[in-house]
Amino acid sequence: MIVRPMIEDLPELYEQQDANTTKVFATYTMPQSDWKWYILEYSSLQKLFYGYVEPENEFRYFTVDELEKLEFEHEVELEYTEILFPRSVKWIW
Repeated sequence: MIVRPMIEDLPELYEQQDANTTKVFATYTMPQSDWKWYILEYSSLQKLFYGYVEPENEFRYFTVDELEKLEFEHEVELEYTEILFPRSVKWIW
């Protein structure tokens, strides 16, 4: 089951337009794999995240349903980590 991040603490979609100040607020990691989702923004209305995805190495949108489907298909629980002091997106690299 996907842990719902602290929605009120996440910026809404398109709120972080300036790449120089964009922050990472949380991550989801798939155990025993290279997959990691860095959460930058979220729309509670659409249940849609925007973030950086490894190993695809790209910024993209992904849904809560998409993450839950991965858990089901791989029979694994994604690990959620809230970043208490949000870091610059440059931290990913």
